[in-house]
Amino acid sequence: MRSDKDVARWVDAQNALTRSYLAALPSCDVFRGRLVALLNYEQFAPPMKRGGRYFFTKNAGRDNQHTLRMRDDVDGEDRVAIDPNDWSEDSADALGEWAASDDGRLLAYGVQIGGTDWRTIRVLDVDSGKMLDDEVNWARFTGIVWAKDGSGFFYSRYPEPDAQTAATARVNDHAVYFHALGMPQEDDRLVYSDPDRPGVLHMVDRTHDGRYLLVYPTPGVGVNASTSQTTAGLPAV
Repeated sequence: MRSDKDVARWVDAQNALTRSYLAALPSCDVFRGRLVALLNYEQFAPPMKRGGRYFFTKNAGRDNQHTLRMRDDVDGEDRVAIDPNDWSEDSADALGEWAASDDGRLLAYGVQIGGTDWRTIRVLDVDSGKMLDDEVNWARFTGIVWAKDGSGFFYSRYPEPDAQTAATARVNDHAVYFHALGMPQEDDRLVYSDPDRPGVLHMVDRTHDGRYLLVYPTPGVGVNASTSQTTAGLPAV
């Protein structure tokens, strides 16, 4: 953990040792050049259509982080909606999960600081390019699912850890909340939790008509287990 000074010093020392060894290899520049050539190509994610607009991520080839781009229609010009490459000096901060509202007017997205699993969710007004005041902290292993009317979004998070132990906090009591736009996070409504199984994660999705929220409990990210994966239908508003 970089927040631990002893560990940070150890990582720095190991990096310095590795770099000094690699720099002395006569073929190092050849491999570096070949890897740069192989990785230097445009990368796109499939577009998501919302309200006639198209949203997708793109890497021009050598960007440290993918940017989130959009078009106002299928033949429109691409424009950058969110560029995380200038969020930090070392470009280690990244765009996490993101979702556009059904009308394509709002973007909610997770800010990932320095590789941590924690997310801070912010909201962008696409038309004006201005950030809303909404800020949701301590999201982790989450999706972002908008209510159909755009009044807010569902997400998953853990209880707020102690500030001094956030990097090593126990990952128990994952729960689904609803954040109403314009309201402080402390007013977010608890939608679903399972105190009897504190180690289970609760991922969310939504039916197309917006009537139901789907909650998928799972013992771990990317894990399928027939004994623990279920689907619960809940009113989405």
